[in-house]
Amino acid sequence: MNKKLLSGSIILLALAALYFSFFGNLGEYGKQINGLIAKNVAAKGGEDAWRQVSSLQLSGRMSLGQGVSVPYTIDQKRPLKMCMEYEFNERRVVQCVDGDSGWQFMPFLGRNVPEPLTAEEARKIADTASIDGMLLNAYERGFMIEWQGKEDVNGRPADKLMVSMPGGTVRWIYLDEETGLETKIEYTRVIRGKEQLVESLYSDWKAEAGLLFPGRTDTRMVGTSETQFVTVDKIVVNPEIEDRRFVMPDFTKPDA
Repeated sequence: MNKKLLSGSIILLALAALYFSFFGNLGEYGKQINGLIAKNVAAKGGEDAWRQVSSLQLSGRMSLGQGVSVPYTIDQKRPLKMCMEYEFNERRVVQCVDGDSGWQFMPFLGRNVPEPLTAEEARKIADTASIDGMLLNAYERGFMIEWQGKEDVNGRPADKLMVSMPGGTVRWIYLDEETGLETKIEYTRVIRGKEQLVESLYSDWKAEAGLLFPGRTDTRMVGTSETQFVTVDKIVVNPEIEDRRFVMPDFTKPDA
């Protein structure tokens, strides 16, 4: 056989071996990630049950720091509508998104009329406003997911997933190896011009209508000791929520 042909054949065989080795492993890697997602979704009630949820209302208490906590309510509605409301200094505070835009009402900051969120602010909130959370139907929503190994969270092994969303938001989700439930989520936040890593720990899971929800979330900046909490004391599945709930009110009108 011609030496040049022999050399070419060897190169082609080497490339073929490399191709099948790489994509074969990629296929197993994808199966591993899909298995973790499927276990997480099943642990929280299953895909069919979550698809029957068109709206949610969560209420409980949240800390604002320095020992202050307030009651809050979160309303969610498909596809990406969400409003959070609480009272501070006897004044109502509201922040809402409807998937494309958002608004907020912050009277304790001296802002006595609702104001639109910037496109970036609305995008960051909308990225995590889905009723389904971050893993159910993640690929359909354009999310990219990467497995980054195992780590211990509170003494228990967990699988670490990096989830990159189309809007640019990135979250690191830790799934308990035994239960498949989220045990910790990490993300970055710019505070006083500096990027900080923030972690939220999930516990006290509660059942409602065949679904599971974290009953408590403790959040802190990594490297600090101060922790803020959110508790979920009441869960209403499929409440009636009008679309106007998510629309920025005009305080010049008497019915706003």
